[in-house]
Amino acid sequence: MYGRGQSFGGMSFGPPVTPDVVKHLVIANVVAFVLQTLSFGRGGGDVIARLGAITPSEFWSGAVWQPFTYLFLHGGVFHLAMNMLTLWMFGSPLALAWGTRRFLELYFVSGVGAGLLIAVLPYLLGLVGLQFP
Repeated sequence: MYGRGQSFGGMSFGPPVTPDVVKHLVIANVVAFVLQTLSFGRGGGDVIARLGAITPSEFWSGAVWQPFTYLFLHGGVFHLAMNMLTLWMFGSPLALAWGTRRFLELYFVSGVGAGLLIAVLPYLLGLVGLQFP
């Protein structure tokens, strides 16, 4: 008898087990996307811009939450689907091997670190004499 992720001949698609932490992150992202989509039609564009648009000028003007909140916002159904597929395929084995705490550390340090880089990169390039487009 073959279980989930197993097939005749040993070939499978995706991880054999999806850890709870990955399931919870996928659910959180989907819920945030639904709220994002519902709020956009009701003048929520400003809310989305304040939560997800990491612009250096806004960040340095005090919108320091953006590197955290943009992690849960997506540019459309395809963007969400590809991100969640990637989270499931690559995050599940990592979460199983590393455990919940270490996996969440990787998830948030990587995501927030990327957001901070977006906010800081133009200034770093300016320090070395380069222009950011």
